Amino acid sequence: MTPTLLLAELAFRLNAPALTFNQQGCARLACGPDTHHLQIQFEREESPATALHVWCDLGPAPLDAAAPQSWKNLLQANLLGSQTGGAVLALDAAQERIVLCRSFAGDDTDAAAFIAALEAFIEAAARWHLRLQKPDAALGDAAVIAVDDSLAYPNPAYGTLA
Repeated sequence: MTPTLLLAELAFRLNAPALTFNQQGCARLACGPDTHHLQIQFEREESPATALHVWCDLGPAPLDAAAPQSWKNLLQANLLGSQTGGAVLALDAAQERIVLCRSFAGDDTDAAAFIAALEAFIEAAARWHLRLQKPDAALGDAAVIAVDDSLAYPNPAYGTLA
């Protein structure tokens, strides 16, 4: 499906008709409770190949004294997507922010696969957003989620895509 059709399918499932690409080929979806919402960004790319890029700003890059351990944790999580739901943690150097990103080949992705991958993406984004806010929390997923159950996913406050 094309990026436009994938986003339209998502909008249909969420009953969010306003979720469409703007003139620059971008769209945004807010997920989660008002105080801890995540902004899921969608960017359509038409050339050289049709693709849909999804990303989420997770917070400031670790630049304090504990930064080496933080960077090590981020890199370990990227290994084969083991702790990122198949997405990639990256540094937006211009903004000094950590982002979670994933790309979908528009013509090779069906709606069901896209929705399933997006659910995993949102789950990973919620966990990493919390981890970066509370760097002293234990690194295990259960321990991190237990710090603040309002950020756990699936959580009715984040909505459901299915």
